[in-house]
Amino acid sequence: MLEPTELNTLELLINKSEFADIRVGKLTEVVEEINNKSYTKLLDVDGDGLPYYNDELLSKDFDPEANAAGDLLVGIIHAWNEGIYPLVPNQNIAFVHLYEDGGERERGELILPVMEIYFRPVRNKKNNPIRFRVNETDDWINDENGELCLWEMVLCLGKK
Repeated sequence: MLEPTELNTLELLINKSEFADIRVGKLTEVVEEINNKSYTKLLDVDGDGLPYYNDELLSKDFDPEANAAGDLLVGIIHAWNEGIYPLVPNQNIAFVHLYEDGGERERGELILPVMEIYFRPVRNKKNNPIRFRVNETDDWINDENGELCLWEMVLCLGKK
């Protein structure tokens, strides 16, 4: 049986309410937004730190560099790709080590197996995907038809 190790366990800090709901089994998934700080722990990356693509999921118009005004990393990790996230999750993730946010002394911890990983767009209050475009000065402009999107990874949790 596979045991948690430093290589196969993703560490995440979550709020007290989510932690309590996971502990009692009311919440069965954890969500982590993919951004330029988190992508290397959430996605499979090459030696240069760029994420791997799932070629079968790429749309015919996929062009990350053009879509992000030349910022290749933004164009890759935030690609809209017709609403399908084309990147490969970190294949080593088998467990998640959850830390309850709330100070060092009374911080709860849980280590749970990850049963499934999938991606979905981050949604706004109207339940629409948060899409945007980047202009020539690297400003992110909200655009409901933008070629870029905020994405999150969903980790479906198993039982202890």
